Amino acid sequence: MKCEGLKVKNPTLRHEARVYEALKTYSSPHFLTFEDRGLVDDRFVFIVLKMKEQSRKDDLESWWYMIIEFMLGKLPWADMKPNQIDEIKHMKKQVRLKPNLKKFLKNTPEEYMTNIILYIDTLHYNSIPDYDHVAAHLEAAVKAVSAKLIEILFTTHNFLETNEIL
Repeated sequence: MKCEGLKVKNPTLRHEARVYEALKTYSSPHFLTFEDRGLVDDRFVFIVLKMKEQSRKDDLESWWYMIIEFMLGKLPWADMKPNQIDEIKHMKKQVRLKPNLKKFLKNTPEEYMTNIILYIDTLHYNSIPDYDHVAAHLEAAVKAVSAKLIEILFTTHNFLETNEIL
């Protein structure tokens, strides 16, 4: 678990952050100890654009691509080989350009997903992200998708006309 100490705003995470902080101070010959350098483990990273140790910004960016992949089913560079890192980096940079971003996010809640990635792009290597801000946009995106699905369901199956209950 990675917490920003006791600065966590979410009440549930605040307790977990205290536990995490307490565990950091406990030392025993039976446990491995580590120094928290404020960096995120890179095991789940598809690619680190800066080619240095991964930061929270990089972690959020990777998370954003995973969410987009869930929404779209596939990322444009999904079929590329791992040794094509330069091409993948180029595609990621191209996706970030305004007209391309709009096209890339066409079948997603575009406004909210754009706001998230634009916020991520404002972060610096050592920045501590405002996770509540990101969560608010993600929650709004989920609500937008839910509303769209209900609209499609009602219009496709004529539920409103037949008064059927879901």
